Amino acid sequence: MHLFRKTVCLLFAIVYLGVMSFAQDCTLPPGVPSATMQCSSTPLICNLFDYCGVLPQNDEFQDLNVAGCPLFQALNNPHLFSFIATSAESILTIQYSKCQILFNSPGIQIVILATCPLGGGLLDVVPWTCYSVCNNIEGTVTIGSNLFVPGKEYWILLDGCAGNSCEYRIVNTVGVDFPTMEAETIDSADLTGSSSLVCPGETITVELNKPIRANFFTWNDPFLGEFNSASSNISISIPDQTPDGIYTVCLVDAGNSCEESLSKYGYSGEACYTFQVEKIPETEIGPILLCLGDSYVRDGKFFSPVDTGFLTVSYNLTSFRGCDSLMTITFDVKEINNEVTLTDSMLIATQSDAIYQWFNCENDDFPVEGAIAQTFTPESSGSYRVSIVTDYCNAYSECIEIILLNNEIHLLNNLTFFYPNPARESLHFELNTEARIMIHDIHGRVLVDNEFHAGKQSLEVSDLISGTYIAKVYLQDKVIVQKIILKK
Repeated sequence: MHLFRKTVCLLFAIVYLGVMSFAQDCTLPPGVPSATMQCSSTPLICNLFDYCGVLPQNDEFQDLNVAGCPLFQALNNPHLFSFIATSAESILTIQYSKCQILFNSPGIQIVILATCPLGGGLLDVVPWTCYSVCNNIEGTVTIGSNLFVPGKEYWILLDGCAGNSCEYRIVNTVGVDFPTMEAETIDSADLTGSSSLVCPGETITVELNKPIRANFFTWNDPFLGEFNSASSNISISIPDQTPDGIYTVCLVDAGNSCEESLSKYGYSGEACYTFQVEKIPETEIGPILLCLGDSYVRDGKFFSPVDTGFLTVSYNLTSFRGCDSLMTITFDVKEINNEVTLTDSMLIATQSDAIYQWFNCENDDFPVEGAIAQTFTPESSGSYRVSIVTDYCNAYSECIEIILLNNEIHLLNNLTFFYPNPARESLHFELNTEARIMIHDIHGRVLVDNEFHAGKQSLEVSDLISGTYIAKVYLQDKVIVQKIILKK
């Protein structure tokens, strides 16, 4: 790059100040438009050789900052026309003559622009393409760069110093010849993509990696169809619901504003890029029966519901190639009631419609032979619990310690005959047979002595003060003893 710059600056950008033979007039061939002063009407000149023009006399200042050209004076009477670069290294040789000296020093200013935003602000200058000498009435200048993009349109701006009129003519060109596409060839190998495997919802970029003399391109997008673009690359958005499959994007045609195109010389759109869209189908499973407190593991994820009922969870499932899909699982969360109550001398599992097995906790959790019903009547003191199995899960009750002394069943742990406990106004209980209930204070004095029939019953204790009491239930063959706490 620096070698080219030195070559252009030292070998080509030479101003000949001596008397030279310049053309006396400028006559353009039929159909070739003249340069203008506005970007909106700038003509495209397909063959720059021998193109000429006369800069008008005009001292009206135009507010432009030519930042890339530090020697430039203010622009007053610019001429604009564009061309298509046919090579990265492009050089122009321009003669100027008959520069007037009406307003100030004569001369000419020349620059090549990558875009044409005239009307205020910075100019988009192609590096090393500035020329400004405002003390000559005639001369020759060569400007160029090796940073041109083949096929891209560029703008030449010529301006008379201080608004003075000048004639100009392009006498030599390199890399800006007529941009014919007759020799251009492209195939699928000239198209590259950002990925050959994409997922729905992602974007893939496909570009032509070979410079050609074109400034418009016709693409065939597999999802949007055929469309024109000024770019040699396109971005393809993969719709979310795109099914798995092989898809192809093709460069249908390419051309430039000089009515040149690939198809003009037999190209039939065979340059294509193929990519694969992969998506794991969305999956729904369930409902899965799950016992509250248990966990479920799938795809390396752990699920531990904290409430009963139906629960639906969703998560992205990533394939080994990186594409995501939605996995949805529905749980039917059940809960086994593992509470045990006492009715008379019988332990009763609250959960119904299950398979039961009672165990002796003190005997290495050994099952009690034949104790496979919802109810269990202990024949000796011990600690007991029950296993409850339903069609969805299983659970154990807590171990319940019962002490039988002289036909008395002393209830320990959390097992209750009376509830609530602690209580305030009354105690509730249930009997299978008639029973006598007595309540003693901690000194053994009898405070309550009542007879009750079978069924659900209540015992009023509102007359008793807060404290600890002993309640005894006298059945036909046993006495149930329970500590009662009253809190007023």
